[in-house]
Amino acid sequence: MNDYARIAEHFNGDVTNHTITAQCEDEDDLFRYLRFAAPKTSMTVVELVAWPHNLVIAGSHGSFHFAHYAADREDMFDAFRGRVSPDHWARMLVNGRGSVAQYDRSLLEARIREYTREAIREGWAPRGVGKAVTEDVLESGYLDDENNAVRVVGEFQYGVKERRECSCGAADEDAGRYDQGVMWAIRHERENGKTHKVRTRQLEGFDFDDVHEWNIHSLDYHYVWQCHAIVWAVSQYDAARKAVAA
Repeated sequence: MNDYARIAEHFNGDVTNHTITAQCEDEDDLFRYLRFAAPKTSMTVVELVAWPHNLVIAGSHGSFHFAHYAADREDMFDAFRGRVSPDHWARMLVNGRGSVAQYDRSLLEARIREYTREAIREGWAPRGVGKAVTEDVLESGYLDDENNAVRVVGEFQYGVKERRECSCGAADEDAGRYDQGVMWAIRHERENGKTHKVRTRQLEGFDFDDVHEWNIHSLDYHYVWQCHAIVWAVSQYDAARKAVAA
């Protein structure tokens, strides 16, 4: 069961006996206040407030404000009818998606393993890289903190050999020594002036590319719970309106 399915299961269990306990709206149906709670307990409460182009979900699992100023989103209930879409709806959060995204170590570890397996399968990773990644990265003790984790993964290298080449054609021939290569580049640029630009080319070895672009954030549990609450509350509201009309 994935995280979204687990949260949906939790939500369905939490609101089994909940009904609308307060409802207030004006004649044009765009200003609404709904409150849901179980008849005999207030442990889990869901409150929904809507006005043109805006919707706020509040209650036991926190408050989240959505806004969408497109012409077809004056009634925000329309945006939340149907399938629960936490990732898509996060774009409408007034505080931005970053306010509900959190570092997820499990996502980082899964990406590390996937990247390493692909390198081994495609044949460009040196022998022993799997063991090195496990010992120096996965078991490093630095993955609990996002900043430390990104640094450790980004700096990891195994069996890497680089060649430094200048625009003038000169090159560092000792590609096996990283420290000597760096010193060569510094010395060459210092001795020959700013017009000489040294670039580094990796000849072989394994490292992790574009770590800062990896998706290592998952959405907050309470935010996803409240997304389920919005869809459920809107459906309950629609059902109540139909019952009154009938």
